[in-house]
Amino acid sequence: MPNPKKDKTLAGALLAAQAAIGAIGKDGHNDFSNYDYVTAETMIARSRAVLIDQGIVLTAGNVELIPFSDDALIVRQTMVIRFEGALDGETTITRDWPAVVQKGRPLDKAVAGALTAGLSYMLRDLLLIPRGDEPGAGLDHSRSDEQ
Repeated sequence: MPNPKKDKTLAGALLAAQAAIGAIGKDGHNDFSNYDYVTAETMIARSRAVLIDQGIVLTAGNVELIPFSDDALIVRQTMVIRFEGALDGETTITRDWPAVVQKGRPLDKAVAGALTAGLSYMLRDLLLIPRGDEPGAGLDHSRSDEQ
């Protein structure tokens, strides 16, 4: 298998980032629904460190708001991925996430929340980050963090 650290392609850099990230422990708790989760801030910070270490640049691209219902939109965000010194250019990832207006959450806050949640899950998918749960444990009961 080629050494991903010496690979001069975006795919090689992503492979190295995926190998380096490990699981991220849950550091937030939803009192209303009683479950633990990884906060977007933690997901972004940990992912950012690994991406920077591998020379991967992730920037926000276009955002499209697609009507869905009277109180909801689909927020479609495209992220651009580049590799410092890449031989293979850049690629994009597009993610759709719902933005639902509710009491105490006007449209602007719903859209901002959708952008943040979409970014967090896109990073989890891009870097293949494990959920951090112990084998056999419920998905929302573990706070383990592999480093």
